Amino acid sequence: MDKEDSKIINERRQEPRLLLQVRFKYRILPSEDLNLIQEASTKNISASGLLFENSKQIPVDTELEIILHIPVTPPKILKLQGKVIRIERLPSFNFDIGISFF
Repeated sequence: MDKEDSKIINERRQEPRLLLQVRFKYRILPSEDLNLIQEASTKNISASGLLFENSKQIPVDTELEIILHIPVTPPKILKLQGKVIRIERLPSFNFDIGISFF
């Protein structure tokens, strides 16, 4: 497999990122309101964070609760917390949002 076929992005990061679309749910903390849960899909993911596209801007330093449904057998559900560390406006007027887990 040559580098163009690889699904791993090699950069100066602590953890390799996988180009993997996984549906997940999130809510902005410290809200306890379960009606505020949103759904999205990852664009890429690593052990230390994820990137997703969203129609709404979420400010840098916003903390989120993230529930990932990992598509393995048997299915795994990961409940994580993270913080928005990067936001970039896209030509589509959506936003790429980078999350770092903690």
